[in-house]
Amino acid sequence: MDELLIFGTCYRENSEYNNADAAREMQQLLQRQQVIQNTLLKGEDFDDLFDLLEEQGIDSAEYVDMVESNVDFVICNDLIVPHTIFYYEPTNS
Repeated sequence: MDELLIFGTCYRENSEYNNADAAREMQQLLQRQQVIQNTLLKGEDFDDLFDLLEEQGIDSAEYVDMVESNVDFVICNDLIVPHTIFYYEPTNS
């Protein structure tokens, strides 16, 4: 499982999209995914991610709820994979 998948957003399909609209949505999706990856892996500010989501018409609070639901699903279904950002191995102290 790609560990970043549960933080991702989706292509927002719309039957009224023309080719330019579809291309714009794809560009926005790629931009969102890059900012999500940079936020999680490079420590960039979450406010930048939330601002981008809002600019693109995605409610940031709903996004956080979606991610929380996805993380709960991973945990509840024992989908935690070693050597990913979800894996926790207690140290012997």
